[in-house]
Amino acid sequence: MDAMNISSEDYPTCDNCGKKSNKIVGKCFDCSTSLCEVCYVYHENMKVFRDHKVFTGDIVNSITLPKRPIVDSTVCALHGDEKLKFYCETCGMFICRDCILLQHKTHNFQLISDVYVKKLANLKGELDEAVERIDSTMKHIASAKTNLNEMNIFIEETEGKMNALFDEVGPVIEPRRREALASVRPFITQYDIYSKYIAEVSVGVQELQESYNSIRQVRTLFLSV
Repeated sequence: MDAMNISSEDYPTCDNCGKKSNKIVGKCFDCSTSLCEVCYVYHENMKVFRDHKVFTGDIVNSITLPKRPIVDSTVCALHGDEKLKFYCETCGMFICRDCILLQHKTHNFQLISDVYVKKLANLKGELDEAVERIDSTMKHIASAKTNLNEMNIFIEETEGKMNALFDEVGPVIEPRRREALASVRPFITQYDIYSKYIAEVSVGVQELQESYNSIRQVRTLFLSV
């Protein structure tokens, strides 16, 4: 299919939220669900899903999830038709009203909706901080590259001026020429060291840029929820 003609209707559906997504980033074997970027982050940060087997990366599309009987995941398995409306922070699991009265009455629990709002706010805050740190790092790298270029220009101009000057006066003051050029060598050594450092840092800039773009995409998805 021509990528230019792909519409949102052609995107796969996230099994968790039911929304169309242009990228399924994970598949949970235990839940038997495909996860979009937002649902994957939420799934990974919930204690109740801690031991689940989640596949990510290039193998996602090749994973076939097991077919499981359709079960209403909002209904408590212990108390019939009671809805799972609470999250027990002590046990790290979803519970119903009867669970609170019988098994979890001394535990710390909250409404699931409140937990979701708090988790979402925390994740948004962490994403904002990550974006700010990456922005700051990339600005420092850009500034360092600018300083490196200016240093290189200064060294080349200085050497050129010295060579032109000493070419005029001839070999009479050749010893002073060598002495003067030697005085520039520390700058060249410093430049070489600085250049090597920038080269090493630049190796990771591309990966940093990709992570930065990915974080901004997830952040945009969170802000749209």
